[in-house]
Amino acid sequence: MTNAALIEIGDDLNQALIDFKGDQTKRAIKLSIDKETLVPVQTIPVISTPEQDFDSLGDYLNPKEPSFMVVRLEKTSITPEYLLIIYIPPSCPVRARTIFASSRVPVQRHLNQSFMDLGDYFVDDIKDVNFKTYEQVTRKD
Repeated sequence: MTNAALIEIGDDLNQALIDFKGDQTKRAIKLSIDKETLVPVQTIPVISTPEQDFDSLGDYLNPKEPSFMVVRLEKTSITPEYLLIIYIPPSCPVRARTIFASSRVPVQRHLNQSFMDLGDYFVDDIKDVNFKTYEQVTRKD
């Protein structure tokens, strides 16, 4: 399946998303774009609380490589059940930055089909991948 940003969504990704959603021992799934195809890269296990696990997600990101990451949180009145972290560092190559930026909305639309309660959080610095910063940025006053 191809979307408006010319990014392929393959069966491997769809199966990985189904597996992730059904496996409560997984905290997150990291996604990347490889040869114009959105692909699953890695699943990240539940280690501790959602907040503590969230704070460690930066360890799975590369400062020169953009990524998408779907994170399992605990649904509350202020947090969604799932969160899409869009990570596009300024130090990554221009082409990769452009591909990820132009794919952001189509990727979100596709993921919304699998994850009904999916929030989003855009970061360009690994240090911003922590729960307190996420809450501050997304808090609705």
